[in-house]
Amino acid sequence: MKDPTAARAGVNLRRIQALAHKEALQIIRDPSVLLIAFVLPVVMLFLFAYAVSLDIKKVPIGVVLESDGAAAQSLDACARAAGRLEEVTTAVPPVVDPPAPVPLPPGDPLTVEDVRVRFAPDGRWVLDGVSLAVEPGRCLALVGPSGAGKTTLADLLVRFRDPDAGAVRIGDVDLRDATQREVRAAVRLAAQDAHLFATSLRSNLALADPAADDRALAAALGRVGLGAWLAGLPGGLDTEVGERGARVSGGQRQRIAAARLLLGATARFLVLDEPTAHLDPAGARDLLAELARTARAAGQGVLVITHVLDGLDAVDEVLVLERGRIVERGAHADLLARGGPYAALVRGRWPTTA
Repeated sequence: MKDPTAARAGVNLRRIQALAHKEALQIIRDPSVLLIAFVLPVVMLFLFAYAVSLDIKKVPIGVVLESDGAAAQSLDACARAAGRLEEVTTAVPPVVDPPAPVPLPPGDPLTVEDVRVRFAPDGRWVLDGVSLAVEPGRCLALVGPSGAGKTTLADLLVRFRDPDAGAVRIGDVDLRDATQREVRAAVRLAAQDAHLFATSLRSNLALADPAADDRALAAALGRVGLGAWLAGLPGGLDTEVGERGARVSGGQRQRIAAARLLLGATARFLVLDEPTAHLDPAGARDLLAELARTARAAGQGVLVITHVLDGLDAVDEVLVLERGRIVERGAHADLLARGGPYAALVRGRWPTTA
């Protein structure tokens, strides 16, 4: 029988591809792009021919070009987008599916076992012997300064790359032995730079669950503290968020990404990279409390990766990552009483705001 979570992941992938195609068409159909690509060359050729016929030595082409600077910018943006697409399509994939995939077992924890990662053969270890377990129904926080390896660890959990040593498993199955689609159906990631497409709020949220109705979408936004904001939008869920979320604030973009993740009810594990960035202390506490509540109520394992320390008393366990190693772990209150690296973090030796 086909795995329904993997099937839904395939549907979502097609929706993402459709939205990306829509963004490209919006650029291509921009009247200014059509003007500079097709009309302007004809006009310039006519001016040049006219100048030659009058024996004019200098043609004020600069005036013509300056008159359509917006079109030039649009065409330049289109060219940059094409370059990025070419980079993606020609890049060697960092991971590949196994020839004989093994299904992931249900109900087992997501474990990281003594993993090591570096980006060059003679480079330093970005992760150096990291081990942890994300149990269903528990919420963990991974903290540490910038450059400690937190985002690299998130990439391993959804198999954006494989470790150079050690293993990441669900139950007794190494993620390298499962298909990428099944891994990412089981483990959902809200990345630090989570992308919002140049379409409506509804369409961006529906990527997580195409079957969700407006009530479910509004409820998800309410759970991450955006209920009042949504109620005040004249267009409601039809509000356009702009390219890369340009029409919303950084904090709203992070919360929308978190709401989208919470809508992925079929995922067994949720990984959020810097979900409280751009939030005030009260907003950070509320969001972490909601994530912890979700983990316990839905039986999902949640890992929050952050260097913002507000609200960590709501999680079940805090792990401190420093220079690629976990140097301390435990409950928030216990770590404070211990007076070690975590207590130093709280006292402000490392940054506590994004």
